[in-house]
Amino acid sequence: MSVIQIVPCILSNEWADFVEWMAQVFDLPVACRFDEQGWGRLLTQSPGITVIKADHFKHSHRSNQTVIELEVGNVQQALNRATARGANVVTPPAEVTPDGFHAALETPHGILLWLWENRASATASADSVHQGPIHFTVDQHLDAPPSRVFEAITKSEELSAFFVSKATGDLAPQATVTWTWDGVGDEELSVLEFRPNEHVAFHWKADKLPYHTRIQFNLSAQDSGTRLAITESGWDGDTNGLRSAFSHCEGWTQFLSKLQGYCAPKNP
Repeated sequence: MSVIQIVPCILSNEWADFVEWMAQVFDLPVACRFDEQGWGRLLTQSPGITVIKADHFKHSHRSNQTVIELEVGNVQQALNRATARGANVVTPPAEVTPDGFHAALETPHGILLWLWENRASATASADSVHQGPIHFTVDQHLDAPPSRVFEAITKSEELSAFFVSKATGDLAPQATVTWTWDGVGDEELSVLEFRPNEHVAFHWKADKLPYHTRIQFNLSAQDSGTRLAITESGWDGDTNGLRSAFSHCEGWTQFLSKLQGYCAPKNP
């Protein structure tokens, strides 16, 4: 649990509006409280975001200004989510150390958010897959041979046609690529195993968590088509882990639905 204490510089109803906005942007539980002296406490709980500090400048060049510093997992993704909900970029992402990046934005409520990203810690967390006990499998019969399905789920131009907005490369042995969804952000994934027309495994960062999960695609010929099973594993069995796993499961279910329509034979 991260807690910051700050003198409210705006009306209480506006402060509550900001808290609601912040919860929507970062998709995390946020609450604010005021005590009898008028101090406000902003509480957030998320493994993917840390409140560093907050300051209120009564006589800055921007008038009364509240500045909140946040450490986030991905600065660009945070900016994309915030600007989609009315924020303005004040400082674009910039490198301040070999492994550290920062950016600043002004919320619709006049509060300045400084976003910090430590890429060194992100890289370290990507080196291995988390070994939590929670996993799931979703599968679908597709009316296409395994070679066609395998091409659709590994080639960048194919994935961009039905699932992602952009892919920086094909899934291939030892490849590291980035999938982008417009208005949502980027996800980097690293291929662990690759057997053409049979199996692909990779890892990526779990949604709103500081660790990586393992995903594997298994293809098998079945009834003049292909059975594709997607298994993802590695979450802890706590509330955040279960919430993240459910989100991923929903995403892969949508993936299979879109893939089914994409691979279906076209009527002449």
